[in-house]
Amino acid sequence: MPARIRKRYDGTKSDVLINGQFYTYNELAEASGITYKAITNRLGRRPFVTDRDLVPVREAKRRDYSARKKRTSAFEDRCETVMNKWLRKPL
Repeated sequence: MPARIRKRYDGTKSDVLINGQFYTYNELAEASGITYKAITNRLGRRPFVTDRDLVPVREAKRRDYSARKKRTSAFEDRCETVMNKWLRKPL
């Protein structure tokens, strides 16, 4: 059975977690109120955890995790993008 994955906490805003200590995904999930799956998705293969990674889900959505700007082509403006969308619909 493989060893549990531990990540080092590098932050100052948590009352429960201590800076420089190592924690498992389950411990991080309990301390921050985030699901296990959300923690694993946010951290990936990084060996450390920051305060930004432990932001609750609703606040994270308002910030930069899912509020990414939709990219458009440098050669098209908004009008051309909308026109292309409607022109590609089948009749």
